[in-house]
Order: sequence, then C-alpha cells, then structure tokens
Amino acid sequence: MIFSWVGIQKIEEILVRHFPWKSILRVDSDALIHDSQLLSSIDSSDIILGTTLATSLIHKDIQLVASLLFESEFSIPEYTIEEDVYIRANFYIRQGIPFFIQTFIPSHPLLDMILNGNYKEYMKYLMNERKSFWYPPFWKLLYIWVKDSKKEKVQDIIYKLANKLDILQTEHNFSLFFSYDKDIWDRYMDEWRQKIVIKWPDAEKMLTFFHSEIIKNRNVFLERK
Repeated sequence: MIFSWVGIQKIEEILVRHFPWKSILRVDSDALIHDSQLLSSIDSSDIILGTTLATSLIHKDIQLVASLLFESEFSIPEYTIEEDVYIRANFYIRQGIPFFIQTFIPSHPLLDMILNGNYKEYMKYLMNERKSFWYPPFWKLLYIWVKDSKKEKVQDIIYKLANKLDILQTEHNFSLFFSYDKDIWDRYMDEWRQKIVIKWPDAEKMLTFFHSEIIKNRNVFLERK
C-alpha cells in the first residue's frame, strides 16, 4: 500500500483555475487567520476552502457545503474519527444547508447512518467496535506525544520510549497494548510530531513508570483520551 494525499493547496489551485472570478478563502494551519480577521474575510469571500479548522464555521450566507473525498478522513490515525465525521456532517444537515459528500465508497455503513440520521444504530455500531478493539470507555487510552523542530530528535526519543515500554511489558507481564508512529508524521507550528498510543485498563499505574520522561522532557507531553 502506498500513502497518497491531495493537499488543500492543490485543491485551491483547481478552484482558482475553474472559478477565476470567485474570491476564495483558504482556512488551514498554513494559512491560519487571526480571529479578528476571520469574519471580515468570510464576508468578502465567495468560496471557503478548509480543513477541519473550518468545519465549525457558522455564517448566515453559507448556502452549500461539500465534503471532498469522504474516505480520506479514515486515514487519520484517531479512534474517534468516525464519530467526528458523523458529528460534522450531521451539524450541517440539521442546519438545513445542502450537504454533498464526494466518495468512491458510497456503500460505507457510516454514510448510510449519516444520510438517514440513524443515531441509535450509529451508537450501537460505535460501541461494538470500541469494545472489540479495546477503546474507551472499555479501556483507558493515552497518547505520549513527542515534538521537536528536528525529525531525527523526535524519532530518537520515540524509539527510546517505545523500548522502555517493551521492557516494562516483559518484566511486569502487563496487559498492555501500545504502538508508535514510524512512518506517520504530523507537522504543526513548525514542529514535527509523532506519538505512542497506549491502551491499558489501569492507566494511572502505567504513568508512574513514565513520570520523569513526561515531566522533565519539554519535547514530551501526555494526552488523555
């Protein structure tokens, strides 16, 4: 399998080519607009192109919303991604705004639940999935993030933390699941980031072994899910 992606800048280029007479506003981490400027920029724009940063925008003049390449959402390594997609789509549908979904997998069960507003069936589906794969609320989930401006430093810290986890699991016979990013990179505010995902029934006990690494190292921070 080969990871591929269509960047938002490329989509912006296509929109400019097809709608040269329209004013286009791009809202993402690279073209982040200060809150004081955002409203006036929306007022003067015909098309708003955004990542998830733009999905919560509410404006009286929004007449249509389109979600591009629905299945690309699921490449995001986040266990709540299906729930996030459902909530975002349902928000626009409830507003009565025409909502279009572009996809190559129209038979996906989540699409049926979104289009039919079948919330109870969706929750049942979600809980069964989380129980099968040891996700909250059945197991505790923690992310140990490592960030730095240098990729090599992030990778070095990640490998050392993962190695310590492996040793702890062997020595103490823990009922523990963990995995860590190797080829998946996140870039935010000029810093490279990777994470270790930990699932364990007793998360507080596990944290005692990582107290010094998390508290003392400014490159490491904890996210409880």
